[in-house]
Amino acid sequence: MNDILEQLNRVRGVGGSVILSTEGLVIASCLRNDVDDEEISASVGSLIERAQNMCTRTGLGNVNMVHLQGDHDGVLTVTAGQSYLMIITDPHANLALLRLEARPYIDALVERLSL
Repeated sequence: MNDILEQLNRVRGVGGSVILSTEGLVIASCLRNDVDDEEISASVGSLIERAQNMCTRTGLGNVNMVHLQGDHDGVLTVTAGQSYLMIITDPHANLALLRLEARPYIDALVERLSL
């Protein structure tokens, strides 16, 4: 799976990526050396859990995407089958284009995870 994440990281606007379980556990990671994949994945897992709780309470259904934007970078998390793909984004990334360009990688990850 790291090979897929490495290819995804070459897409404009992507600064790193992690595939994580619904519990926030790292399945595969391709992040910069200064980022702790387990720490960020646990935080994203908690965020997804809270977002799912909000979606359930408001009748929105299941969480498909969560986006956070900070002063320096952002985090885009999308469903990938029964897992989540977290992408660290450049602050100037075109998110609509990034979601389209990430789709083949998400599909490849889903296929690999189902084996």
